[in-house]
Amino acid sequence: MKILLSLVCALALTGCASSGGKLRSYTISGGRVVQLPVAPGGALPTENADVKIEVTGFMVDSKEASLTYAFGFTSKTKVAPKKVSVHDVTGPYPVLIVSDMTPVLDANGYWKGSSSPRKAGDQSLDWLLIGGNTEKVFEFTITTADGRTLVMHQASIWSAQAKPIIRERLKL
Repeated sequence: MKILLSLVCALALTGCASSGGKLRSYTISGGRVVQLPVAPGGALPTENADVKIEVTGFMVDSKEASLTYAFGFTSKTKVAPKKVSVHDVTGPYPVLIVSDMTPVLDANGYWKGSSSPRKAGDQSLDWLLIGGNTEKVFEFTITTADGRTLVMHQASIWSAQAKPIIRERLKL
């Protein structure tokens, strides 16, 4: 049975986060500082004229004892990009999570991508072993159909309350 925490994370990104958010500073890989919108209920979507980031989450597969990171954005132009990559830039070094060399948009202009399943021992799951909420920053690099490169950052706040359940499901 899968726990679809990506839905929970998507809600934390949009529905649960009330309007009236404030910019929060995050120091990301390489020592750069980015300002990202956060509200009391969670991170708010980052957007520009071309793209709106809508999901930075994960799904847990209890049967396989694995976690898969999931991401999604809407292309406001509804033109498929040439390439999409997503890195976790929370730590000192960026970690590639998704590389989509042939991205496809659905009829609504929505792209989704996911990582390979991660299991116990994978360093990308170390955040589950740390107490408290986990705040991550993901860097989306999108090469548009016309050759431009868009680099966007999205905060994601993952609840401390869910961690014991996830650890149990992953056998951590």
